[in-house]
Amino acid sequence: MFLRRYGIRIPFNKSIAVSMVFAAVIPCCLLFSVPEKALASGSVHVPVGSWVYRALDRLEAEGLIKSGLLDSRPLTRSEVARLVREAEASARGQSHTNIMLGHLVREFPEYESSGQASYLKPVDFVNLRYLYSDGVPGFFNNNNKGDRFAEGSNYRVGFASHARVGDALTFYFNPELRYPDGPADRDAEIDVVEAYASFTFYNFEVTAGREGLWWGPGRYGALLISSNPRPLDLVKITNPEPFLLPFVGLFRFTVFATRLEEGRHIPRPYLAGLRLELKPHPALQLGFSRTAMFGGEGRSVDLGTIWDVITARNENEHGEEPGNQLGAIDLKLTLPFEAQPIVLYGELGGEDEAGWLPSRTGYIAGIYLPRVFMVPELALRAEYATNYIGAHVDYWYTHHIYKTGYTYYGNVIGHHMGTEAKAFYIEAEYRTKSAGNFRLAHDRESSGRGAGKATKESIGAFWELYIGDRSALRLAYVHENGDGEGSDDIDSRSFFSELEFSF
Repeated sequence: MFLRRYGIRIPFNKSIAVSMVFAAVIPCCLLFSVPEKALASGSVHVPVGSWVYRALDRLEAEGLIKSGLLDSRPLTRSEVARLVREAEASARGQSHTNIMLGHLVREFPEYESSGQASYLKPVDFVNLRYLYSDGVPGFFNNNNKGDRFAEGSNYRVGFASHARVGDALTFYFNPELRYPDGPADRDAEIDVVEAYASFTFYNFEVTAGREGLWWGPGRYGALLISSNPRPLDLVKITNPEPFLLPFVGLFRFTVFATRLEEGRHIPRPYLAGLRLELKPHPALQLGFSRTAMFGGEGRSVDLGTIWDVITARNENEHGEEPGNQLGAIDLKLTLPFEAQPIVLYGELGGEDEAGWLPSRTGYIAGIYLPRVFMVPELALRAEYATNYIGAHVDYWYTHHIYKTGYTYYGNVIGHHMGTEAKAFYIEAEYRTKSAGNFRLAHDRESSGRGAGKATKESIGAFWELYIGDRSALRLAYVHENGDGEGSDDIDSRSFFSELEFSF
């Protein structure tokens, strides 16, 4: 009753059935797997967008984390604690990672990697955010879990609490007071950002509730699943700690099912997804992702429909299509050279299918340097994304049956750039021992073609300072401008501040 008050619907019945059918093949593969420990303890998750993932990316790029699969998020706290212990054991003599690793060690003490008894933590963190913009603050609205800042002053106050009962059952609750609650609402509202329960047994975890996801190696966007929309009300099954498959390497799967919102062209369709990750070598990681939107009011769902979705049968036959399907493959190559570590990554996705392979493709390509030659404090990242298809107009994230598109409450579930678009993002980060971390970022995006083409550009400066062991101050300034259809009125300056207290 309490969860319904805040708009959370936990999808049981057919959603659970869809998850089970999608995951049916997984246990067969895992019969021959070798888990590191026979029983895994339940643990809440590190939310998508946390500073923790940026730190883990750095440690992996330096070669200090070899057994992590970091591109399906969120990770559990116990899994992050295990990776922190691994990095700590490998980092002896690497002074340039000491500060970052120290923050992680304090946030994830050793007992979290081995489990602990039942507990209740009423307040895990308190978060205070303020943003002022003299226009449309588009940059800050990207990958913001569906939260849309408005012109003028925006206030956010939130906290998180979590608990564990026994070894297997965990709970997480993260409400937030928002004023205003979006550009069209000038009232204060309490929103539940995330809230879920998880049950863990033998390194399998079932989660039911509201939670944000991110699939893929891209860090500024992902083709299929990103943090751009509001977190999904879902049922999810995964293995929190990677299995070791003989002759294959490390392996993780994630499968989920949800129902989308009522206010659509076809209300309440199902959305299901499956992602497989493999790491045959510490330097090489592969990912395979697939999502399908089907059913909804006026469209029946039975075992035949589910089978057609799984096999992609009738995908391009009008009148018989089971729904809208997307697929992607991704690759990340980590080269932790002592002189210059390099991470190369990419994702190739299709909005259609031809011969069981993605077609009408889009892609993401990126490079990450965790330090630059003789300047260990400096890191660089560049990332390019496009789903512009020359022979087909407005193809990605649209569909002739599901005319509301691949969206959730008005926000694209995949890459925030939208359809018929290109985006180039570059950032430089400089880390200091006592003055905090400084970051400069530039983003340029375009969408449409011909007379309808629109472009927008953002330039931002960011500063993060840790106060003591458990608190952080973050400040940012971003200038945005745009021209062309739909963006000719963009010329905004946004000031952002955040104060976070952890307990």
